[in-house]
Amino acid sequence: MPQVVHLHGAHSAQESDGHAEAWYLPAARDLPPDFAVSGSAYREFRSRFAERSGLRWTPGSATFEYANDQRPCTLWYHDHTLGLTRENVYAGPAGFYLLGGDELPEEVLPGPAPTRDDPPSASYHDIPLMIQDRSFTADGDLQYPKRYSGNGDGPPVSVPGFSGSTIVVNGRTWPTLTVRRRRYRFRLLNGCNSRFLLLSVAANATARPARPVLPVWQIGSDGGFLPEPVAHERVSLGPAQRSTRSSTSPTSRPAPSCTS
Repeated sequence: MPQVVHLHGAHSAQESDGHAEAWYLPAARDLPPDFAVSGSAYREFRSRFAERSGLRWTPGSATFEYANDQRPCTLWYHDHTLGLTRENVYAGPAGFYLLGGDELPEEVLPGPAPTRDDPPSASYHDIPLMIQDRSFTADGDLQYPKRYSGNGDGPPVSVPGFSGSTIVVNGRTWPTLTVRRRRYRFRLLNGCNSRFLLLSVAANATARPARPVLPVWQIGSDGGFLPEPVAHERVSLGPAQRSTRSSTSPTSRPAPSCTS
């Protein structure tokens, strides 16, 4: 499959931004001779990157550099291939890219956050949640709608967007998290194809309508911290939107004001 990585929301030089036409195929030996192995912009951005950094991309790959010179915030990466972004992201190449450096007193925000070498028994209070929707076949395979014809008689066209039948969080269907009576920091990402999300803390997960029972305090958005927390009953997120929230229990105090 062709792919090229885009770091969504980052301050990136153009040769490291994951241009949609700079996709490439793996350096495989079994490709038919008439296959294009890279997009029309791949060579241009490979040259630009070499001029800037002195490094050349090896066949079947690309190397990007990120300065990480922006405000602390919640970013995410995803495939950006022209014409295939929707299907590639649906298949899995997407995830968080968190910029730290909050520079706030340790007791202001809930923690700790997950790190690479944590033991299995580690307890977290700063938790990234990538929310997506998926549909599955009876065998458990991912299912994406087949192409359809726009007017019934013309050539087939791709399905640009759809809503899956199952919610997936961090790659797991309908997961659960055991929590304590304390504040948690959730970094929320809507990674759905086209679905808008309306999130709340409800007493009953299946009751409709879902009735919020706890406030959710928004402390950040796509670009970093807000000047001060904002209380919500429900949190709305469009596709690709990110938000940082602090959820409180009835016996907890609201999150104190945060400044960037």
